[in-house]
Amino acid sequence: MLDDSHNEIDPQYVEEVKKERVNKRPKKDKTSSYHSLSKKYNIAYSTLLYRINSGMSIEEAVSVPIKHIQHNLYEHDGRRLTIAQWASETGLSVQTIRHRMERGYTFDDAVTTPMYSSQKRFESQGVWRTLGEWSKVTGISVIDLQKEMKKGRSLSEIIHSS
Repeated sequence: MLDDSHNEIDPQYVEEVKKERVNKRPKKDKTSSYHSLSKKYNIAYSTLLYRINSGMSIEEAVSVPIKHIQHNLYEHDGRRLTIAQWASETGLSVQTIRHRMERGYTFDDAVTTPMYSSQKRFESQGVWRTLGEWSKVTGISVIDLQKEMKKGRSLSEIIHSS
């Protein structure tokens, strides 16, 4: 165990913990040496076990600093936020923004392109309907209508070419 005053590992305590380690996943209880190690060195019990089971020595497992996840920040309109924060701001889901970026959208386009609303109405030859209604009338799925419209085709072109 690390000695608080010297930041050194107590070899006797480490040997005791090693002897206790009969199986790779000891039970989590208040008397477990692993549990006491995790509490003493402010490291999650699961992190400690993961490190030990991944081949780290007990000494390394308690002394290696915990890495904090660094989230990427994306700039739009002069502000830098994470994707999750942009999702909250725009009303889009994190998955939608990521999926759009994977499909080649710029970040600005990914967060500013509106979702197709199920209530939004589209016109063809003077008739206004939702995509769901157009789908029922034409037999073309909503997804296929959306895909074709994203390619730049008008609703009239899609409906009258099929």
